[in-house]
Amino acid sequence: MSTLKSSSIDLKNISPMVKKTVKEWVKEVLAANRSEFRRDSVKSLYKRLNEALAKEYSDKGLEYVKEKFDELKPQIDFLASLFYCINDDLRNRQREMQLEVDWLTERLKRLLMALQASSLAQAVDTTFAREAYPLSEEMADLLWSLNERTVRTWDEMLASELPAMVREYFLLQGNRAIPWGWDLMRQILVNSGEESKIAAICSKFESPEDGDDFLHGRDFNYGLLDVRDEEFETALESLLEEVRSLVNSGAVEAGWALCPKDPPNLFMSSIPLIEGNWIDKKALAVLEWYQSILKMGYEIIRPEEENPVAWPIVLDKRTQDEEAVQGVIVKVEDFGILNKDEQYAIFIEAEERINSLGLQERIIDGRVYVCLADYFDSTGHLLCNEDFEMKDGIMISSWNRWIKERQSGECESGDRVYIGKFPASEMSCAINLRDIQRIPSLEEAFGLQEMREKCIVLSSKLKISSSSVPFDLREKGIEDGIYIYPCFGDDEPIRASLARWRDDAFNGLVRYFALYMATLTLSVNLFEAGDILFKDLENKVSLTISKILTLSSYYDDTFADLLDKFKTVKKLTWSDASPYGWAALFPKGFSVDLGALQKAAEASYMTYYDMYINMAHESLWATGSDL
Repeated sequence: MSTLKSSSIDLKNISPMVKKTVKEWVKEVLAANRSEFRRDSVKSLYKRLNEALAKEYSDKGLEYVKEKFDELKPQIDFLASLFYCINDDLRNRQREMQLEVDWLTERLKRLLMALQASSLAQAVDTTFAREAYPLSEEMADLLWSLNERTVRTWDEMLASELPAMVREYFLLQGNRAIPWGWDLMRQILVNSGEESKIAAICSKFESPEDGDDFLHGRDFNYGLLDVRDEEFETALESLLEEVRSLVNSGAVEAGWALCPKDPPNLFMSSIPLIEGNWIDKKALAVLEWYQSILKMGYEIIRPEEENPVAWPIVLDKRTQDEEAVQGVIVKVEDFGILNKDEQYAIFIEAEERINSLGLQERIIDGRVYVCLADYFDSTGHLLCNEDFEMKDGIMISSWNRWIKERQSGECESGDRVYIGKFPASEMSCAINLRDIQRIPSLEEAFGLQEMREKCIVLSSKLKISSSSVPFDLREKGIEDGIYIYPCFGDDEPIRASLARWRDDAFNGLVRYFALYMATLTLSVNLFEAGDILFKDLENKVSLTISKILTLSSYYDDTFADLLDKFKTVKKLTWSDASPYGWAALFPKGFSVDLGALQKAAEASYMTYYDMYINMAHESLWATGSDL
């Protein structure tokens, strides 16, 4: 809708002579490159018009020329006023344009620096992941003892070892494996519409229909090009029965594991039990220590959750606050990590509490085991039945022993052992020697653990993503761990900072494109497509647009493209939950869409067109008809 004020000037019927005269005058003014002395300049415009009229109407007389001049003078005044208003406005906007580019630049730099710092923090984690975890001899002996009695539950075997054995069986029969990486690629291709690549994948299957089933996840999900899921699962069930028969016959020893729903570390998520009822006394003390830590209100974080033997980091909320970070100087000692000596004191209390329960004890392989049933029947214990699941399976040591015996005795086909028709191999335990750095001194072990934890906590403060989402962030619409932490000094997730940057860049581009289109349209419509801007202004708007487009390109290449890929492979959760769900933050997508930009600019440029027209009228009304 037009916002033009009423005027006696009919913009559609401005005299061609006026337009031509103003165009020549503007050319002269721009060549002089002076915007001052406007009154003298406009007088020269009047003179030009008089001369043009005198020449055009030389046979009409001076009186007619004067009448014609008086008739066209409002148009001359208006166009001169419009010329100066446009230039004045753009000159006034110069600082605004520069500040906007500078502000977008600095904000993007901060986002890029946060991404780089997060990558460096990830490198710290990777370094520690390769280093053996320091343990006291007491804890190293416990974990090694449990490791030697590791039980592989039936659920675990169905998820890992048994499918691998079935897959190897089919490969030995001449079936073909699906190339590595296709599992991930299919999710991308289905959404990309790249017909040639889709056709190339489908051509590897026995029929296009089979290829389509794979691409859409309906079938062929076990890694074989020519074995449907139903056939694979039938074979898997057959192998399971063969393994169960080994256990029932006593050839392989059955085992039981106590599985805490919230274990102290990854390794202790499955604690072997002797005869389904006897637990290592030291392992029970560790479980009680961990339960004590939780009941005392300490915060638990697991930055090394993939490391099977790493203990969680215990934080004391009373000392862990924003004072840990002041300016750019990080006080590592103020991170609020609970002192290892205090943690060990809690462990000693747990041991003393277990001793006071008077549980039945057995010595097995030099270690003390206690009766788990007695523990749960006693008074004063911290753990409850509801905190655990009891799962059965097979003893890995027994399985591996059976494999070795077959290899050295009955096996007739080289080193390969078969269970029925399926090839079998040894299973690996949860940990190996490389996972543990055995430290003789308890004090030294604590010192090394504390140093490691402080480095990891320090690096975690630089991360912008996480493998898990804290509960308080889930309440704010965050459902995945991508870009959930803020840039240094900000108080909102970096995904929100990205969304605001994208919106500000888009809106800035719309504004300056619309401004550019408005001045261009005025030039074409009222100044016969001539230049209407002083040299110091003629490139300001286009240069601002170019700079913001360059910044947007960096943003798209670094963030938007990556987030689009994450969305395609469902690594991020597309949710409109407020305020930080991805769809709530990016309802129009991650990138600065040039197509949407053009439409928005075309829809709004008349606002600036009308603004300049009104400014020209107001300037005339404020100063009189003579500039």
